[in-house]
Amino acid sequence: MRVRQVLRDGYYRGSRPPITTLHIYESGIVSKPMDTCVRIFNPLHLEVVRVFDPATLHRLSDILRGFPAEFAENNKTAFIHSGIYPPHLPPQIQQVRDLCYSYQVGGEYLATHRLDALRSTIRRLLRLATRTSSFGDTLAYAQAISLAQIIRLLVCNDTSEDQVERGNEDMWALTHKLWQHAPIQLPSTLSPWQAWIFSESVRRTIMVCNILLAVHSSLKRGYAMHSLCVEALPFDVRTHLWDAETEEEWEVGASRTTSPSLATLSDFAASQRVVSCGSRFEDLLAQAFER
Repeated sequence: MRVRQVLRDGYYRGSRPPITTLHIYESGIVSKPMDTCVRIFNPLHLEVVRVFDPATLHRLSDILRGFPAEFAENNKTAFIHSGIYPPHLPPQIQQVRDLCYSYQVGGEYLATHRLDALRSTIRRLLRLATRTSSFGDTLAYAQAISLAQIIRLLVCNDTSEDQVERGNEDMWALTHKLWQHAPIQLPSTLSPWQAWIFSESVRRTIMVCNILLAVHSSLKRGYAMHSLCVEALPFDVRTHLWDAETEEEWEVGASRTTSPSLATLSDFAASQRVVSCGSRFEDLLAQAFER
């Protein structure tokens, strides 16, 4: 990966779509108002132009394309965890799960019909996402839309360019809300396991959205704009805890780690240069953020 330009003033044509204003008036996660949430410093104009080599781009695309099928089978993937949505997945995620399943089993049969349904679902979810009342709802919409956009951009290769770019822009704006309005504290009603899953889900959703847009831009234009501030996101290096099926299993895994668990994405990617046995999600991050 080569870094071509550091810092920019104004909009770099063909880059990741600029942030748009989504009028999302949210009252908080469960009971916490969003206007009491911590603001994460986000220097929007600190960006670099990155060019992935063909092998890296192929690997990133392959990992991302696997998420919809994985979610259709398990109700869980690298950035969506059913543990924060008991007892049932929220409607917006269920709708996208149905689309994931249809693309997994459908092949070329009724491909045009499925694409129309996908476009319609994305438009509807983006519209409804502007009316959410809590941070948790915003997270669910961001996850559902990101998963649907993976299908649209990397699986079915939607050729409706204007709709695709508009969807990308709105998806990033919605995901940026997660960045801006991350809660200072989570409700005390959440168990340690649920609180960890929720926090990790927010971080992973931001990461996956950013990587997806970078991959799509690279496939389309040959380069991608990358926000430097994303590399400062904290990331829990205990990725095996994501796979815990129960709180007891999670507690056992967490108790085995005594060293600091949070690292920035840039530090994590650097450490992975000497590690070759990580998960596909770890591979995704290492490949996407490697310098």
